[in-house]
Amino acid sequence: MKKNKNPKEVLEHLKSDLDKRLLSGDELEKLKHREKDHYHGIHHFDEFGNHDDYVEDEFKPSHHFKFSKKNLTFKISLTAVFLALSVVVSLLDILLETLSLPVGDQVFIQTRFLDIVLVVASIATLGPLFSSVLGAVQPVMHNLIHGMHHGWIQPMLDMFQNVLIVWVVWLIFYIIFQNSPIHRDENKKVYETKRWMPMPFIIVLVAVIATISFILALYIQSKVSPNSPLLPSTRGHDHDHDHDHDHQGMLESITGVNWGIVFAIFGWNILRYGIAFVLFVLIEGRMRIINHRYK
Repeated sequence: MKKNKNPKEVLEHLKSDLDKRLLSGDELEKLKHREKDHYHGIHHFDEFGNHDDYVEDEFKPSHHFKFSKKNLTFKISLTAVFLALSVVVSLLDILLETLSLPVGDQVFIQTRFLDIVLVVASIATLGPLFSSVLGAVQPVMHNLIHGMHHGWIQPMLDMFQNVLIVWVVWLIFYIIFQNSPIHRDENKKVYETKRWMPMPFIIVLVAVIATISFILALYIQSKVSPNSPLLPSTRGHDHDHDHDHDHQGMLESITGVNWGIVFAIFGWNILRYGIAFVLFVLIEGRMRIINHRYK
């Protein structure tokens, strides 16, 4: 038995239906879209079931280097915003650096990681070119805020290191694993798998880059400031003295670097960047909202 509807409910339903009939096609479509529950308000599916209007060539590298006047203005403006955020991040990183260990007078075993989180999180909205600019400027800005505490060797190398990291993340995360900076796969399992699977590869590669940068910093320091405990002195020394005492744990290499310590630095970088890229995955998805609003 059908339950009789309240006359008032029937009247409201007829009024609502009449209002919808008076709407234009576009207005009615927008009304339907508002009924959808999604992070940007609209659901789209292609013939293969891909969600949210994937462009056919979206994962081709060339697609990331096409700029319209509007898009270029957006990226330049947003780069300025990220630079402003770098000031805040640098202040937080300075607190972390109270734990950093000096190795000579120009090189530190670094503990900060929030700066690289900001830089790589910007790739989704800025693209690799503008994120590279942000990554290159950030170490210099941090050093100035920190009162030139880092000297000039590491900040100089950090500039190149950050640019390399940007391109590694862009190539692996967005091109090889096809994580769209704009769209989100409707299948949550696929979405999460594509985001987390590249992390081990990225973390190891970035740790290698950071460790090589550290070795280069030590090498440059040995030339300009020859008192680093990890590099052989540039001054001549007596080969007759006890090497077991002076170079305990020193492995043979063409650079004379203490490889035991270098591997320890590599392990530390794995931990440091592991934390950084967990934060990256958690933050990066929120960048799509900005892209949807302003693309």
